[in-house]
Amino acid sequence: MDSKQSEDRKFARLAIEEARRSVAEDDGRPHPLVGAIVVKNGEVLAIAHRGEGEGDHAEYIALERDCLMLLSQGPPFTLR
Repeated sequence: MDSKQSEDRKFARLAIEEARRSVAEDDGRPHPLVGAIVVKNGEVLAIAHRGEGEGDHAEYIALERDCLMLLSQGPPFTLR
């Protein structure tokens, strides 16, 4: 495994750990556990999980946190 794959796995594990902290909405429906990690150049910029904000998705929370600089630098990021 090369270093890029190793780093990707590290961030994937971090997202899974964060997903375990998810809080489902109290609407009687099943909801997935979701962890979101924003990474740029190997540095974690934000971490979030489902249910941190009422009705907000983990991805939204993570992008909202300390990530406005990403938007000012252009769109070179992906959401998976």
